[in-house]
Amino acid sequence: MEVYLTYSSNDPVNFSSGTPDGFSGRILVGSTMFSATDQAVSLVVQEFIAENFTLRYNLFRFFKRITLKGLCLNPGLYIRVMLKGRLTHRIKDLGRVHLKEGRFAMILAESGQCLTQ
Repeated sequence: MEVYLTYSSNDPVNFSSGTPDGFSGRILVGSTMFSATDQAVSLVVQEFIAENFTLRYNLFRFFKRITLKGLCLNPGLYIRVMLKGRLTHRIKDLGRVHLKEGRFAMILAESGQCLTQ
């Protein structure tokens, strides 16, 4: 997994392989799964890597108001789709992107650097 997440305090998010106990969400068949759960957030990342693209299905459940810093080092077309809820992303060189349920954003970038709240 080439995605790096830290909290706003710069502490890294420590992922474990697989999903958390009791996980009942959708599963991206053929993907590699990682998860992290603490008092502030529960994260499940499912990553499917193909020859010309990578598909990442992220499930974020926030229990407190926090900010996650994300970094993906690869250039490409980043597409963010909000299936449920809403998030604000602050994307480097672009600014704030507010995603509400049912909306999406397509961003062509040299790297995926953003803050998620």
